Amino acid sequence: MPGKTLLLLGSGPGIGVSVASAFAVRGFTHIALVSRHESRLKEDRDRVLDAIQERGYSCQVKTWVCDIADLAALKGLLAEVETFGSLECVLFNAARVAGKPPGEEAVEEIERDFRVSGFLTTVWRSLGPDELASDYELGSVSIGVLGDSTAQEGTC
Repeated sequence: MPGKTLLLLGSGPGIGVSVASAFAVRGFTHIALVSRHESRLKEDRDRVLDAIQERGYSCQVKTWVCDIADLAALKGLLAEVETFGSLECVLFNAARVAGKPPGEEAVEEIERDFRVSGFLTTVWRSLGPDELASDYELGSVSIGVLGDSTAQEGTC
């Protein structure tokens, strides 16, 4: 499949949708939105599609429900995303934004947070920096406020 795909792990109404919309109007042809919240994904997809249509661009947006703390489910998801488009960039935006103060939170929930936030460290350690450096071009991304004409494009 020609074109570039953005895989957004942790789609949401703020940073996630804003970044996905920015990539969609700057040359990415496939946007893969992933969230554990199925009800929110449709709204996120619609917001990205609205941004694309406003500017007259063409881009496919597809959604997946997945809790990335479940590594078996994540592995299956990644296999599906590979059939969607040529992966160019992965944005890790997953987080749990609710919860109780540390002394009141259940141990199981704290462990779950560590699994989600430790995901990238696990990938880095399992692949190793040499393999990552040889297989993937690491570039820079400039983040600007959407609508700001001075925002710079970047590569990931």
